[in-house]
Amino acid sequence: MIEDPARPAHSANPGPAPPRPAPPRPAHQAPAILLTGAGKRYDIVSCFARLTKTIVADPSPLAPAQYAAQIRAAVPLIEDPEYVPALERLCAAHGVGAVLPLTDLDIEVLAVAHAEGRLPALVPSPEIARATYDKYETHLLLERLGLPSPPTVLPGEAGACVEAGETGATHVSRAAGAVRDSGATGLDAL
Repeated sequence: MIEDPARPAHSANPGPAPPRPAPPRPAHQAPAILLTGAGKRYDIVSCFARLTKTIVADPSPLAPAQYAAQIRAAVPLIEDPEYVPALERLCAAHGVGAVLPLTDLDIEVLAVAHAEGRLPALVPSPEIARATYDKYETHLLLERLGLPSPPTVLPGEAGACVEAGETGATHVSRAAGAVRDSGATGLDAL
């Protein structure tokens, strides 16, 4: 049993301990954090909200995690040309110090906006974001960097691997934007 230091061990009330107050904020106000794509990540949003002003930007009014933030904003979908301008307006209005994506869907869009000096997004460069969103491109990037990567081919190239005798642990990758998982378990499933 884990003891709760907020409640004496001899307490007659076996119910849950009362919630602890949030730690006091420093005298200076910390910059706000803007979280994108919060979805169901209530735990992450609530942790940030205990530390600083937290804004959630999500296009879905049904995203439960947005209710843990002090400020909720409905923004256009990522593909909409108004997505980044909407985030820029939120940053300006609320003194945002960092934009953090909570999903992989907008990392490249945020990376481009960061590279253009439009958003204080904590994301990789656009090139790295683009490559790591695609499994095959990630494989090629790892090879270019001299890092290990399992042998990986695109579905149309699997036959050449079989002919070359490379059937061991080859990973068949689909291009970004295609169906991600087919249930295939290896080259035999092709």
